[in-house]
Amino acid sequence: MKYKVVKLDARHSYHTAYQYMIEFSKGHWLGTGVLSFDRARKWFTTNYGWGQDVEVRSELLRAKQHHEEEFEPDDINSIWAFSAKYNDYRIYVATDKELSWFLLSHPAS
Repeated sequence: MKYKVVKLDARHSYHTAYQYMIEFSKGHWLGTGVLSFDRARKWFTTNYGWGQDVEVRSELLRAKQHHEEEFEPDDINSIWAFSAKYNDYRIYVATDKELSWFLLSHPAS
């Protein structure tokens, strides 16, 4: 599986919610980024439950803060989220623990 891990800081979107971003290639000439992304997303879903697109998650959090709807505890997954906007295949990960389990399960090639 081909990917790049980026430690998020103030230059990155969503750095307040996640510590890491796993990026997958978006061009056919760089490998099978979409396939690796889909496999990684499946792994995170199996191990940490359903995750939202980061933009959808942001909207859910906004609605929750404004009490627009009644939320259940597992409506928002704080462990991971993903983005596939503009073929930028990314998975956002909350802590070292989740990233370490992913790296052990899927060594970068």
